[in-house]
Amino acid sequence: MLLSMFVFLLLHEIGHVIAGKIAGFDFEFVILGPIKIYKSNGKLKIFQNDNWELAGGVTRSYLTNKTKIRKKLIIYTAGGPLISIMLATLFLTLGSIFNIEFLNTFFLINILISLATLLPLGDENNKTDGKELLTLLKNDLNTKKYLNTFLIMNELLSVRRPKDWDIKTVEYLKNNLMTSDNSFEYKEHVHTLIYYQGMDVDTNEERLLTLKELMRFDPSKDLKEILNSSRIMVEFLNSQNNLDYYKLKSLYSKLDPSNNVNEYGFLRAKCIIDFLDGELQTAKKELNKLNTLQQDLFNVTIVNPGYFILENELLDELKTKIKIGSVRE
Repeated sequence: MLLSMFVFLLLHEIGHVIAGKIAGFDFEFVILGPIKIYKSNGKLKIFQNDNWELAGGVTRSYLTNKTKIRKKLIIYTAGGPLISIMLATLFLTLGSIFNIEFLNTFFLINILISLATLLPLGDENNKTDGKELLTLLKNDLNTKKYLNTFLIMNELLSVRRPKDWDIKTVEYLKNNLMTSDNSFEYKEHVHTLIYYQGMDVDTNEERLLTLKELMRFDPSKDLKEILNSSRIMVEFLNSQNNLDYYKLKSLYSKLDPSNNVNEYGFLRAKCIIDFLDGELQTAKKELNKLNTLQQDLFNVTIVNPGYFILENELLDELKTKIKIGSVRE
């Protein structure tokens, strides 16, 4: 019974994948129970799922073509329940013809999966397929908000790194941010999107321009902390012999060490300031802590989103500069 439940839940998720391919989505991963299947370099790979919060089943695909998004999302979302209904119909028919008990059991399992996923339940962050379909079919103001949120998460949670995100989508969301009355959470997500795409560039001068631009978007307290700590890092990486130590010290003084949202950013900034103050051993210990924090984050994430690649590269740049500086000292 448990094995058949697992198989039919997996088929439900695969239904989303198949419908997504029909609608123009590019498959990225599917997770169910202990299994994680994702695409890497055009090949499917199977790994153990260590994140049991999502053991009940989740799939993700990336939409490249942004035309007729609502229609494509309806097809994608309906794919899972449709497969379950088709399986239930198949087993009901076969069970009535051959009168085999386990076929009737398979029918019940699939009809229960259909009902459980089609009932419009859940909150904004965790909806059933039914609630998502209802939101999409209404085509009202909530639908528009839902589509904008989808556009954000389609890029932000993708395995593509930020420089490969759709620039037109980011620009659209940026303009929408400045002209519309959006929720606090929505603004935070758009700011995060702009931040990562603006940081995934070739030069630190370009990164500094992004950080300055975001400061003009009336950022929240948490985002200001992230921007200030990031500026310390970028100014440090950008400097040769003209580093303005007092400017970095001033930015550092604005950071709140108790802010859990920016725990990583604060530690990174502290590492830089300690290094500049000549506390080399302390700075190296903080580098090790940064590496541990980053690895812990990697381990609890479903499939690492593309911006993790950028975070890893920035940490490597910081390690290299501090190592070179330590040798010179």
